[in-house]
Amino acid sequence: MKNTLKIIFALMILFQVSLSQELYPLKKIRDIQFKPIDSLFLADQLQNSVPQRWTLQSCNFLGDTVRIVGVCVIPPKVLTYTTFGYNMVVADTGYTGAFGYIFIRPPISSTTNPGDTIYYQSILNVERGDLVEIVGRVWDFPGPGESGFPTMNSMTQIIPLRDPNFTLLGTAEVPPPIKMETSDFYEGIFPGGKIKFSTGEPFESGYVELTNLTVNSWLNTTNGTVNLMDDYGNMISTYDASKWWTLRTFRDPNSPYTSIFPINTRIDTIRGWITTVSGSENPRGYRIAPVYTNDVVIGISRPQISSVRRYPVIVTPDTTARIEAVIRKSYGGVDVRDRLIFYSFDNGPFIVDTMQAIVNDSLYYGIIPAQPLGTFVKYFLKAVDINDNSTISASGAGGGLGADTSKGFYFYKVTDGNLTIKDVQFTPFSNGRSPFVGAVTTVRGIVTADTSDIGPSPRTSGGTSSWYLQSGNAPASGIWVYGIIPELYNLRKGDSVAITGTVQENFDVTRIGNVSAVEIISSDNPLPEPVKLTTGIFGPNAGNGDLFAEPYEGMLVEFDTVTVTDIWPTYADPTEFTVSDGTGNIIVRRDGKNFYSNVQNDTLFNMTIVKVGDKFSKLRGIIFYSFNRYKVCPRTNADFGTYLPTSVEDKLDAPIPLRYELANNYPNPFNPKTTIEYALPKEDFVTLKVYNLLGQEVATLKNEFQKPGRYRVTFDGSKFSSGIYFYKLQTSSFNQVKKMLLVK
Repeated sequence: MKNTLKIIFALMILFQVSLSQELYPLKKIRDIQFKPIDSLFLADQLQNSVPQRWTLQSCNFLGDTVRIVGVCVIPPKVLTYTTFGYNMVVADTGYTGAFGYIFIRPPISSTTNPGDTIYYQSILNVERGDLVEIVGRVWDFPGPGESGFPTMNSMTQIIPLRDPNFTLLGTAEVPPPIKMETSDFYEGIFPGGKIKFSTGEPFESGYVELTNLTVNSWLNTTNGTVNLMDDYGNMISTYDASKWWTLRTFRDPNSPYTSIFPINTRIDTIRGWITTVSGSENPRGYRIAPVYTNDVVIGISRPQISSVRRYPVIVTPDTTARIEAVIRKSYGGVDVRDRLIFYSFDNGPFIVDTMQAIVNDSLYYGIIPAQPLGTFVKYFLKAVDINDNSTISASGAGGGLGADTSKGFYFYKVTDGNLTIKDVQFTPFSNGRSPFVGAVTTVRGIVTADTSDIGPSPRTSGGTSSWYLQSGNAPASGIWVYGIIPELYNLRKGDSVAITGTVQENFDVTRIGNVSAVEIISSDNPLPEPVKLTTGIFGPNAGNGDLFAEPYEGMLVEFDTVTVTDIWPTYADPTEFTVSDGTGNIIVRRDGKNFYSNVQNDTLFNMTIVKVGDKFSKLRGIIFYSFNRYKVCPRTNADFGTYLPTSVEDKLDAPIPLRYELANNYPNPFNPKTTIEYALPKEDFVTLKVYNLLGQEVATLKNEFQKPGRYRVTFDGSKFSSGIYFYKLQTSSFNQVKKMLLVK
């Protein structure tokens, strides 16, 4: 019967085919989806910090009506999250992988009566493997005029015409899932990681396969979506687009997905459709939406170890340490046979003991014997099931780090009960965790930052608040203090204080939180001298707990002669910028009460807008950690030293020009300064760079959005040798290079 309907359907539209061929050009899916790699690399750098650059990753032929021919990979009524399932995914007939897929989505409302589905009934005749011609408008969602526009995470789609729209041409082989890595789509942990446009965008709407993942956390329990992490710390989130893999009302009654995956569930393989989503979850970038019932293969479900606690947290010579943990079988797993604790004194051999039950198959404990003052104790837990599959809990670090004994262990030092800042901050392991999390203690030090330096509340998410203490300038001597009691607001730099609170790890930053008492011992003490370091110590390769960077968390440091290298380095916070002393970039946070900014509109607040290439004779600040990067937080203007701008700009009072222009510099030859003028007929992203005779970039004068008008920039060549230089103006649609001569 269905074959008969297909024949009738084909005859009904046959007379329309020739008309559509005349009116609408035939385009390959690749032609629509393709973006040059340099555009995608730039998108990697910008992330969503400059959403106006959304075209770096968007479709070609936006708004054009075209014909495409493709093989159906995901048929209608499977992706039921939108348009009542009146949608599908097709692959290019000349399929080679990259840029070969596209989403077909008729303009049917998902929230109102679907009366207009009658115009798209023909889509329901398309089955997986059918070769189909589609006539429709090329679009990116969200696109111009739509909620959420602009965004760097838009998705290309074809919006079919009402009539004609779908023509069956036969059948074709469905391409197999593309084997990829999680890091092809996202690098690191959200938030704070990096969307990989350069390797992810080519497979937008693709049907891919990922392996060896673990459920790290739940994203939306109502929908059934989770965050998956690979063995290297890269995260991707699922999306419940398919009727087979959702907990929402459009779930198929026969779906195998009846409850959200438990945390720590091992996913051996997941196949799915690569998409982006609009709304609050859009910043996550590419998502994987399992499509068919067999698209998720559960791996070996090992035992779970969670809620590891030590009682007491601060261990003294006269006390044993009681280690408690919840140990149970995982979803899909088998019974746990052994629950073991391993402990070592002063890095000696591990002693193994069996943990005892408090509540059967739930809460267990082990005892570490009392030890002399100063003993270094490390320990970890291991659970083994009846099939000899095991799980290790080695530390309180998140994700896979917590099971990695090469990154560290649970540990403590036997003390007299009085902790120093160094006791709280020091760790010999590369996971950054304090050994005393949860302890209520009193620490002493000199106040190095107060409310006159940094606001009492973080300026943005992932920021710091006012108070820091430091005891000397040896490594691990500084710490962040957080609380709301009024006594904190009386603190001033140079106060010697004793502060009582709880040791916390706040998004991987160790701090004294929930402050309950503040005692000012003396005032007007000299501050510890800043530790002189190089910026490269805190570069992008320094992960949380890095043994060279972590010891300076919370400490006052200083870098000599730094240059602004990037004014939009992170997606997580567009107010951050980077500087380097030549050894590598460090991110500069904006929590301090200073008047340097990378945000152009901050001129309204009389702030100095830093540009790429600007220099500071020194940069001081407190080392902080957020969104997977070590950062420096300058306090006041004094922390910046002497400001040395690379260029001086004037926006000329003149009519808006009709075209782009780049004028000859004057004077030319010059020594040491020269002026460059240019004109913009519309708002645009502008780069103005200087190159030497070898083509090497020596200065960036502009790298920002500018409004239409005429501009004058002064280039200072006092730091460069005599010779021929070139300056290049580039916008979205203009590119020109001119020559100048520096004579000294």
